[in-house]
Amino acid sequence: MNLTGPAGSVVVLNCRVIHGSHENNSTRMRPLLLNVYSSADSMPYAFNPLANQYDGVIVHGEPARYASHDPRGCELPPDWSKGYVGPWQHQAGAQANEESS
Repeated sequence: MNLTGPAGSVVVLNCRVIHGSHENNSTRMRPLLLNVYSSADSMPYAFNPLANQYDGVIVHGEPARYASHDPRGCELPPDWSKGYVGPWQHQAGAQANEESS
C-alpha cells in the first residue's frame, strides 16, 4: 500500500505495522513525532534508552498492582544499555552489508 498526500500530511500507524518511506531528497528534515500511550498495567520488558520526566506518568486511572501481557508474540528490542543508535543507522549498516556481498 502506498500512502501519498500533500506537504504537511500526517500518517498515524500502530507500532506493529511494518512501514517505511522513500528517501528524503530535499534539504529539509523530515520530522518524526513518536507518542506512546500504554495501559497502567503494561510494564516495560527492557531498559528505556530515551527516558524523560514523563516516563511512567499515568495520564488517567490508577497505578496497577499486576502487569498484563499481550498474548501476541513481540520481539524484544536490542539491549541499548550501552548507548542508543537510531533506526536509520541500522538501515545504513544493513545496506552497506548488502552492497558488499
